[in-house]
Amino acid sequence: MTTIRKRLPASVISEMQWEKLLSIARHNPERVNAFINGSSPGEDAVVKADHRGEKPLTIEDLAALFGVDLTKYDVRNFRANQWAVGAVLKDEDGNSQIVTSPLYQSRCDFVPKKTDHFAEIHDMIREAREPMERPKEVGEYGYNRRIAVELAMMDLHVGKEGMEDDWSLEKIREIWWESINHLLEDVPLHKVDRWCLPTGNDFLHVDNSKGMTYAGTPVGSGSKWFKSLIFGKELICETIQFLSQYAPVVIPFIPGNHDRSSVMALGELVTERFRGREDILILNSDNSRVYWRYGCNLIGFGHGDLVRAEKIAQLMPLEVPLDFAATTYRAMHLGHLHHRRELAPITSISEHHQIDVVHVPSLSPKDRWHYDSGYIGAMRRSQSFIYDVEKGLLGSRFYQLK
Repeated sequence: MTTIRKRLPASVISEMQWEKLLSIARHNPERVNAFINGSSPGEDAVVKADHRGEKPLTIEDLAALFGVDLTKYDVRNFRANQWAVGAVLKDEDGNSQIVTSPLYQSRCDFVPKKTDHFAEIHDMIREAREPMERPKEVGEYGYNRRIAVELAMMDLHVGKEGMEDDWSLEKIREIWWESINHLLEDVPLHKVDRWCLPTGNDFLHVDNSKGMTYAGTPVGSGSKWFKSLIFGKELICETIQFLSQYAPVVIPFIPGNHDRSSVMALGELVTERFRGREDILILNSDNSRVYWRYGCNLIGFGHGDLVRAEKIAQLMPLEVPLDFAATTYRAMHLGHLHHRRELAPITSISEHHQIDVVHVPSLSPKDRWHYDSGYIGAMRRSQSFIYDVEKGLLGSRFYQLK
């Protein structure tokens, strides 16, 4: 968790200055709090309050001064100290007199309250007992269906705090459906006999309620983790229901470096919701690479953070040799970089076996870390791929945020 520290000056604060500080704290707490690396305290920040002055402060005074909502924070290590500062003064007759003045220090740690998700988990289990029914199919069936469509919207980072752009859950839902509608705009839906919806690849920004990635790197937003997980489950389930009106759906879950454990949990939640549905195939495991075969097409999915792109294609014929031998178009689709990068084709086992390796772009906005590290300027995009069952890759389409 981020730790916010602030120590007000030890100089004497007048009553008028004190009231002014309290007014600022109530209306603009960000002007009173001290920030680390330029970032404001998030919902999961520990606030270390430390004040010194001519009057003692209560816990309520410290909370008001530092902009802390006591309904969301617990108090730890409250301490109140007092000491005297003396000075030697001379009167008009030249007599010396020692004058003392008391000073006070008030300090404590404000720690975010732990959220009990038992009620939400109970509702989730109850919901899972009611599997989602297969929707009524729409479209014409007089055609020989020949194509599959992959909707690649990777590295969504649900729960991230965008530096400038709105990346709230409501905004994510809006952009998600705008992207799907755009990517399907020119797709002949009556010819689609399979959808592929790769999910994961840092779909969630953090991996636990402590605001850490899978590797333990603190990135904030820990208090949003469970809410983001439930939001992600609902969004993916809604999308699967929508797509399954036209054709069966394959959902590979790909672990990312941010959400490796959480995305497996997400996969299990979605699996439970669609249990018994023969038109839904969910590929969820702890493997860092997942493969899907459609006719002459073999598509591998990975995050792209563990194995360099030049080497990852060489793993395909070793990991799925039978599928590799039975296909003529092969590709590895990766995320992680947040911008499009294509190495096509990469020679694999021999000059006759070639594999496209594509880093798919991301719709996610930059945050403070990306800005400070100079990772800016990438186009915010999603991408789709269209495959013919016998002819391989037919084309690709992009959705780009303005």
